[in-house]
Amino acid sequence: MFKLLCSSAEYKTKSAITGAISSMKEAINNGKFFVVKDKRGTFQFKLYSTAGRCVLVGEAYKTKNQAISAANSVSSFINLATIIDKTAEEVK
Repeated sequence: MFKLLCSSAEYKTKSAITGAISSMKEAINNGKFFVVKDKRGTFQFKLYSTAGRCVLVGEAYKTKNQAISAANSVSSFINLATIIDKTAEEVK
């Protein structure tokens, strides 16, 4: 069973996807997560690279603890990230 923790832009090649996953792993391992409260009163996590660039924004959560838990999940599961190639599947 898979759980989607984040999604990204579309890529034209598999090597571009592999590079993006490597960059994300590096940012998660060396960057910083921040939790912010938006104007609607919900919370999200944001991941910033060591260069200060925002590389990931989480979904909106009702509580700060839910946003922190989601950020911790991303951090914990990044090393399990895999590429699932669906290009060979038949479109119905």
